[in-house]
Amino acid sequence: SGKLVPVEDIVTGKRGFINMNGEIKVPCIYDYVSYFEAGSDIAIIVLDDKEGLVNEEGEIVVEPQYDVIERGAGIGELICVKKDGKYGYITKSGETAIPLIYDAAGTFGQDGKVVLVTQNEELCLVDEQGTVVKRGMPENYSYGSFSKTGLAPVRDIETEQCEGYANTQGELQISLNYGAEKEVTGAYSFIDDRGLIAGLDDEYNDWCAVIDTEGNEILSPVLCSY
Repeated sequence: SGKLVPVEDIVTGKRGFINMNGEIKVPCIYDYVSYFEAGSDIAIIVLDDKEGLVNEEGEIVVEPQYDVIERGAGIGELICVKKDGKYGYITKSGETAIPLIYDAAGTFGQDGKVVLVTQNEELCLVDEQGTVVKRGMPENYSYGSFSKTGLAPVRDIETEQCEGYANTQGELQISLNYGAEKEVTGAYSFIDDRGLIAGLDDEYNDWCAVIDTEGNEILSPVLCSY
């Protein structure tokens, strides 16, 4: 791997990055730097409580300027950022893709084409250009990330029960019901048209299953460990 490794100056307490040969690629001038998450080619840098981005070559692609930049292994091509109380999206090269105009905003998955945002107290679905796909999304659900399938895992807001997968109209398209003996505890965003379901049986053993975008089982529930 050509990824850089965080390093701390023991005298100043400031942080930067070195490569696998021990050479300093990003000077130790930052208050905090993150690791490169698995599958990600960017990392976070922090200076004076403002966040920016560095790439694997040690280039500062976004100078520290945002209050929050989303992080994690599942980040797609567009990255959610927050500044002055508003949310929007930037590219990995630091260009503004969707203006910072939202009161709250979700995460584009690695292959996601739409994302949930809140503007003027209305929950909406927007695409990668910021065009509104659906206004007034149902607010009885807590939504996961929408994949390229147009489906997102959802939980009931009141019961916190995992219900299944909703489409881009906010309609429950795939309902998950494995009976009283198998409680569904989680559903994950589709990857390559396959969705992972997790749960507990009546003896509190972990189980998992895999379904397709029609809700058909590709892998029937089997005991598993995480």
